[in-house]
Amino acid sequence: FIDGVRINRKGVANNLVADLNKALNNPNSIDDLILKEGDDIFIPSKSNVVSIAGQIQSPISLIAFADTLSVMELVDAAGGFSEDPWKRRINVRYPNGRLKSTKNFLFFKTYPKVIPGSVVYVPRKPDPKEIRSDLLQTLVSGSIGLASAVTTLTTTYFIFKK
Repeated sequence: FIDGVRINRKGVANNLVADLNKALNNPNSIDDLILKEGDDIFIPSKSNVVSIAGQIQSPISLIAFADTLSVMELVDAAGGFSEDPWKRRINVRYPNGRLKSTKNFLFFKTYPKVIPGSVVYVPRKPDPKEIRSDLLQTLVSGSIGLASAVTTLTTTYFIFKK
């Protein structure tokens, strides 16, 4: 199952994510895969199961009868969204470990493609109070940093002016 190839490299905490299809079809390109001594390559058998979890009615795994399914087909199969889904942040983890997120432009959402072996995750939308609190902390931190920089520059200016 070429889409599920994972590479474990000594000294690297996580598996290396590689697109073996691109590597094989584009030798000597940036997509080409350069193996090192001690690399372990895991090639799983083909998976025809897709899963969905997170803010949906019923987390499920099902057999994918087509090569691709849409995110919304999986949401429907799971009974729809549950409370507070963050639809703008839905992501898909592919069998090789790569993670793709929903793309947003104005009012349009483009969900990642779902292939056999994928896991779709629907995160919970954060509470607006948490967002305001995080924004306030960011603004305060930025203001303190700016004030510190202005003080440093002003002090440096007056020292060198003398």
